[in-house]
Amino acid sequence: MGKILTAINNQLDKAKDFRYFALLGSFVLFADALSILILNTALIDIGYKQLTQEINFGGILICFTLFAFFVSFFVPLFRYILIYLSFLAPHKVLFFFEEERWGDVKPIDYFYMRDLKEFSVRNNNSVAFKYYEDIAGNESKTQQLYHYSLSFLLATIFNTFSYTKNSDALASTLLRFFNSDNSSLSENIAGLTIITLYIFIFYSEIIKGCGISTISRGKYYFRKNKFRDPENSHLSNLD
Repeated sequence: MGKILTAINNQLDKAKDFRYFALLGSFVLFADALSILILNTALIDIGYKQLTQEINFGGILICFTLFAFFVSFFVPLFRYILIYLSFLAPHKVLFFFEEERWGDVKPIDYFYMRDLKEFSVRNNNSVAFKYYEDIAGNESKTQQLYHYSLSFLLATIFNTFSYTKNSDALASTLLRFFNSDNSSLSENIAGLTIITLYIFIFYSEIIKGCGISTISRGKYYFRKNKFRDPENSHLSNLD
């Protein structure tokens, strides 16, 4: 019984994590679009008869394989292209999204992860290394969030394309909000909620995660820290 409760608690903790929502949402949108393109049936319209007669184990396996390819290859490739394009963008574009709180912070009051790691190794400092591991763990989760958020956006675009073949595609929920003149209050609230979600994902992934802003530079605040190598302290003025 204790193991069951522990497993339930672990799943509930994951449910609160936006990363898992973005990953699950990506799969549902991708599977819906794939179902429309192959079976000409939206995921929401698949009933027991189709599930038992038209869908087989091989088809499900192919769907999972294509989604794995989408997440593991196509999404990273697309993100790499966006990051590369951000390097070509004028600095005025990048600094338009700059976070002002770093403007008045002196170099001695912030550090980068590599500074902390080198400091902990150089001084054999277990506390500093534990601090580095905590930051590295959080950074890994942040990178996963960027990855799954972009996956969610690209899966939405793919699903919107399938809407041209079947109006029951999941993207229709968002498109109806723009097309309907007599929407009910509940439909308007749902539409605004979805739009807010996509604005958040666009900002957190495209703007922050793909280098279009200087917000996410790996800086961490620690007042008057001494993590930087003294021999390279003159480089702090170049950051």
